[in-house]
Amino acid sequence: MGSIAVLAALVVIVILIAWKLQGGAGVRDGFLTSGRLFRIIGVQLALGFILAGFIQVVLPREIISTWMGAESGLRGVLVGTAAGAISPGGPYIQFPLLASLHQAGAGYGPIAAFVTAWSLVPVIRTLQFDVPIMGWEFTLARLVVSVAAPIVVGLLTPPVLNLITRAPSLVR
Repeated sequence: MGSIAVLAALVVIVILIAWKLQGGAGVRDGFLTSGRLFRIIGVQLALGFILAGFIQVVLPREIISTWMGAESGLRGVLVGTAAGAISPGGPYIQFPLLASLHQAGAGYGPIAAFVTAWSLVPVIRTLQFDVPIMGWEFTLARLVVSVAAPIVVGLLTPPVLNLITRAPSLVR
């Protein structure tokens, strides 16, 4: 709830600044630009939320808990790594999907591995951009160095999270 209040306050502040700098035309231009962005990103957001909702319908909680649950250990981290590496789309799709998986029983380790693999070893983007632009040698070298990161992040996130939650004064 606090983040929504901060975001709303920032919106009001930039609207007031636009009004002060450019008057009604500045405010209108800001809303028009926002509308154009929403038309592009809004579709992705809607599809991401629909995908996230249906993941919980088609993948029973038991399957998600078994393969990616908090107790799934290395297997869950490896599943999260593989899923993140092959998952297409931007953050508007990934984060609603990850929130849905977490609600359905996925643990923080596999989720952290997923996010890290999606960022560092994306199969689709690697084939589309790395290989054609940088060549196979560079791509293989980058992948060899990067592929361990999601596994390390996935294994270390739960104990670090546990440490942080036990010492709330560290984050407050």
